[in-house]
Amino acid sequence: RSSVVIGTPPGASGAATPTVRITTATADSLDRVTSSTPGPPRTAAKSRRSGDEIRRLVLDAARTLFAEQGYSGTTTREIAAAAGVSSRLIFSHFENKATLFEQAVVEPITAFITEFAADWSTYAEQPHHLEYIARRWATGMYDLLRRNRKLFRALMTAISYEEDVANIFSGKDSPIAAMHKVNEQ
Repeated sequence: RSSVVIGTPPGASGAATPTVRITTATADSLDRVTSSTPGPPRTAAKSRRSGDEIRRLVLDAARTLFAEQGYSGTTTREIAAAAGVSSRLIFSHFENKATLFEQAVVEPITAFITEFAADWSTYAEQPHHLEYIARRWATGMYDLLRRNRKLFRALMTAISYEEDVANIFSGKDSPIAAMHKVNEQ
């Protein structure tokens, strides 16, 4: 840091002239002052995160917090903080908290069903044992529910007590209806 003093220093003879001190900051100290997040200073060379990466970070944080605290016990500010993004970014990717909840809960189920349907299409053309396919479905679904049991518990509670969530999960355009369509294929 360096300083330049303009004006008459205090205690010098003459008329009282205001003293102005101009301090120049190093790039490192300026980064610390302007950084909006705690931790080490950011460097200008750091690239911006992609929309897909931000979406993934938000969904991962939302899944964790919804599973731990439930739908009503979790705020979008807490999700944003856990994801390391601003609250505004959440709402640029998701319409509202209920939509974020829907995506956070439905995505693991949809991924499983899509993967199972792709495998099924390879078996459908060949002779197969129905018992083997049923066992794969049941085992896969059980493992999915076991790994995400707290999240599914939060889903069942939210559907029962939160009107905005219940509305998303009912009707012909609901994620459940969409999964049913994939199952029918």
